[in-house]
Amino acid sequence: MIPDVKYTYRSVRLFYEKVVKKMISTFPFNYTILQDLLFLNQENRCKLSSDCVVNLSKIFPSILPANDENHTKLVDELTDS
Repeated sequence: MIPDVKYTYRSVRLFYEKVVKKMISTFPFNYTILQDLLFLNQENRCKLSSDCVVNLSKIFPSILPANDENHTKLVDELTDS
């Protein structure tokens, strides 16, 4: 392998290692948002309750404002199932 490419791969790897270490040391892993985000993985969608999506819509109102008609439709649709 060309030395420059080797150096670049090593640098990228070190960068990601540092990022992960920083995340592990500072990110609140008991925060419910992480549990709610599990619905993004298609394999988990059937295993999770619809509350995940509703909770996320409350946490991130800029994505789907609570006073928006679509928010009400989404909540109704998810809670009826």
